[in-house]
Amino acid sequence: MSLLWSIREWNQLKAISPFIEWLQACKLPVSIVFTKSDKSSDTTVENHAKLFLQKLDEWGIQAVKAFSCSAKTRVGRNEILQFIETMLPKKTKVKNQKPISVGWMKKKR
Repeated sequence: MSLLWSIREWNQLKAISPFIEWLQACKLPVSIVFTKSDKSSDTTVENHAKLFLQKLDEWGIQAVKAFSCSAKTRVGRNEILQFIETMLPKKTKVKNQKPISVGWMKKKR
């Protein structure tokens, strides 16, 4: 489970308290993606992220991983994609598996 959160809104956790309660009940591993990191200084991003994570910890939610990113500058993009790839189940090859027929997808002439 990933939670995307604007780094500039770190103190607005009360707005998502029903979601936080749901996370507590599910006990799912959570990763946090702090967005809009290009809108603040590195120090501010770091401080706000730390405060946000501390508040989550008070509620019994510990993030597996936290990222800061920017869609505009693409900072953090590769780290997030690599993390997602590690969390996906590995595809295993099955011996003697017949190929899937996609003939039905071809246009009839």
